[in-house]
Amino acid sequence: MTTPPSVYTATDLVEYSMVIEQLSSGKGVPFDGDSVQLEFLHSDPFARTFWRRKDLKKASNSNAAKSSLPKSGLRPPGYSRLPAAKLAAFGFVRSSSVSAVPSTQSLDSVQLEQSRPVTRSTFGTEEQPPLKPTLPSKDTPKGAGRAAPASTSNATTPRRSLLPAPKSTSTPAGYPKQRTTAPRNGFAPKPDLQAREAERQLAQRLRDRCEWQARQLGLARGELKRAIRGFDTLAVSTQHFFRKSESALAKEKELTVELASIRDEVAFNTAKCEKLQKEKEALERRFEEELRRLGWQQQAEVQELRERLQQQFQTESARLRAEHQDQLLRMRCQHQEQVEDITASHEAALLEMENNHTVAITILQDDHDHKVQELISAHEFEKKELEENFEKLRLSLQDQVDMLTFQSQSLRDRAQRFEEALRKTTEEQLEIALAPYQHLEEDMQSLKQVLEMKNQQIHLQEKKIIELEKLVEKNIILEEKIQVLQQQNEDLKARIDQNTVVTRQLSEENANLQEYVEKETQEKKRLSRTNEELLWKLQTGDPTSPIKLSPTSPVYRGSSSGPSSPARVGTTPR
Repeated sequence: MTTPPSVYTATDLVEYSMVIEQLSSGKGVPFDGDSVQLEFLHSDPFARTFWRRKDLKKASNSNAAKSSLPKSGLRPPGYSRLPAAKLAAFGFVRSSSVSAVPSTQSLDSVQLEQSRPVTRSTFGTEEQPPLKPTLPSKDTPKGAGRAAPASTSNATTPRRSLLPAPKSTSTPAGYPKQRTTAPRNGFAPKPDLQAREAERQLAQRLRDRCEWQARQLGLARGELKRAIRGFDTLAVSTQHFFRKSESALAKEKELTVELASIRDEVAFNTAKCEKLQKEKEALERRFEEELRRLGWQQQAEVQELRERLQQQFQTESARLRAEHQDQLLRMRCQHQEQVEDITASHEAALLEMENNHTVAITILQDDHDHKVQELISAHEFEKKELEENFEKLRLSLQDQVDMLTFQSQSLRDRAQRFEEALRKTTEEQLEIALAPYQHLEEDMQSLKQVLEMKNQQIHLQEKKIIELEKLVEKNIILEEKIQVLQQQNEDLKARIDQNTVVTRQLSEENANLQEYVEKETQEKKRLSRTNEELLWKLQTGDPTSPIKLSPTSPVYRGSSSGPSSPARVGTTPR
C-alpha cells in the first residue's frame, strides 16, 4: 500500500479531506478505461484518488488526450461515468449514514491530544536547521508518483521525520575553544586582558546563541503543533475512510503503528529538549559564576587602579602647582625688569626729543628771521618800483596837461588873430570861420574832468597799495603763526607715535603674558577634568567602556604602547 507524503500543507489537507468525503459518500472520481489504473484503484483506492487528483492539477494541459478527467480534478456530487455495479465492486458504495464519524473523530482527537508531548524547554548549544522541508515543485512532472500507484505491491514508502536528526554537541568551528590553564606552583595564573576579552565575547556569543536557539525552538513548537494538527486531520480522515471500506482494518493498524512511531519520535524529541534545557541551565550557571568571578576580579583591579591614579594625580598636581608658582614668580620678575627698562628708555627718549625740539626751534627761528628780512627787502623794492611808476605816470600826465594848456593858449592866440582878421570880413565869413571853434571850451572842460578822474584813480591806487601792504604784513604774521602751529603739531604727532609704539609693545607683552597664564589655567582645568573623568569611570566600574585620555596626559602616553586596560596603564611623568 502506498502512503501519501509525511509532510502536508494546508491546501493538501483540505483537498485530501474533500477526496475522502467524496469516496465515503460513494461519489468517486471518474477514471479512464485503463486496466492498470482500475487494478490499482481496486487495490489502493486511497492513494490512487489522492495522487490522481494531484497529478491532474499539474499535468491537465499536457495529458488532456490520455485522460478524460476535467481540469478541476473532482466531479460534482453524484457524477460518475462508471455504472453503479462497478463502483460497488471497487468499494465505492455510498454510505447511508455517517453518524459514527463525529464520535470517532472526537475519540481520535482526544488520543492524539493525550499523546502530544509538552516541549517547553529550549535548545542548548545545538544548531537546528529550519523545520519546514522543501516541497516538491509544482512545475516538475510527477512521473515517479504515477509509477508507484501502478504497481500492485503493498510495500510502504519510508516516512520522513518531522524533526531533524540531532547534531553533535561539539564546539562549532567559528567559536574559539576555551583553554584550561594548569596552575603553576599551586597558584592560578592571572588572566590577561585578551583572555578576559575572549571570555566576554564567548559569553556574549553563548547568550546570543541561546536566544537564537530559543527562537528556533519556538518555531519548532509551531511546526510541531501544525504537524500534530495535520496528523489529527489525517487520523480522523483515515479512520472515517477505513470504517467505510473492507480494507480499513489493515490500513488502520498501519496508521496506528505510524502514529506510535511518531509518538515515540515526539517523546524522544521532548526528552532531547529536556536534556538541552538542562545543559542550557548548567551553562547559564557556569556563565553566572564566571561573571561573578570576573566582577570581583574587576572590582579589585579597579580599586587598585583608582588608588594608583589618585596618588599619581596628587603628585602631578603638586608638581604642577610648584612649577606654576615658579613660573609666575619668574614672569613677575621679568615683567618688572621690562617695565623698568621701558620707563628708562622712555625718559631718555623724552630728553632726546626735548633737545631735538629746542634745536629745531632755533633753526626755525633763524629761518623765520631770514625769510622776514627777505620779505621786507622785497616789499621795499616793490614799494620803490611803485613810487617810480607813480612818478613817471604823474610826470606824463603833467606833460599832457602842459601840452593841452599850451595848445589852448595857442588856440586863443589864433582866435584873437582870426578875430582881428575876420573883423574885416563879413559876419558870414566870421561865422564860417568860428564854427569849428564853438565847442572849444567844452573840450577844455572835458579835459579837466579827465584829469581830475585820473588824479582820483591815482589816489585810489595809492590807497589800495597801502591796504595791500597792510594785508601783506598780516599774511606774514599769519604765516609765521601757521608755521609755529604746524611745527608744534608735528612734534605732538611724533610724540604720539612714539607713545603708541611703546604702548603697543607693552600691550603685546601683556597679551602674551595673559595668553600664557590662560594656557596654564586651561591645562590645569583639563588635567582636573581628565582626573575627574578617570575617577568617575573607576567608580562606575564599566569594563566595556574604553577610557579616552588626552594625548598630553601621562596615562595616555603610558598606555599608548599597548591596549587600554587597567593593568597596563603607565605612570610615566610628563
